[in-house]
Amino acid sequence: MVWIDTSNMKDKHESKKKGGSYCNHAENTIIKKMLTKLNEAGQLSSVNMGIITGYRGQKDLLTKTVKNNGFDKVAKEIDINTLDAFQGRENNIIIYSTVRTKNSIGFQKEKERVNVAFSRAKDLLIICGDLNFFYQFDDSDNKFIEIIDYITEHSEECQII
Repeated sequence: MVWIDTSNMKDKHESKKKGGSYCNHAENTIIKKMLTKLNEAGQLSSVNMGIITGYRGQKDLLTKTVKNNGFDKVAKEIDINTLDAFQGRENNIIIYSTVRTKNSIGFQKEKERVNVAFSRAKDLLIICGDLNFFYQFDDSDNKFIEIIDYITEHSEECQII
């Protein structure tokens, strides 16, 4: 498990799209860079990957980025969807875009949804988001505190970047 932490990024914050859904351009940029590096290394064509997020606005932004950069034509499989639509599916690699950075973690405090997000990866789970915000969000149902503690305590197989 890898957490790509956006806490110290200047433009890390979520934005609300028309229609009320959220997106996060900084997380989109990070995911685009990951896909670019995989493509340049010739590894994207063999990757079975899912990119999931809780928000339709972010799903639409990620889908547009993947198509505009031609990653969908190179990759063996990139399955982009919302958490709710991804239930029951798996990929070797899952990138989870958390999106939220202020006020609330939203429905991501629901353990069932967190379970879906974190149980879809067969080999590697990459979480992209504001680690400090998720760790400090004060709610008794916030499962991200346990997840971040696990990552920190298991540095042999987990990493925070």
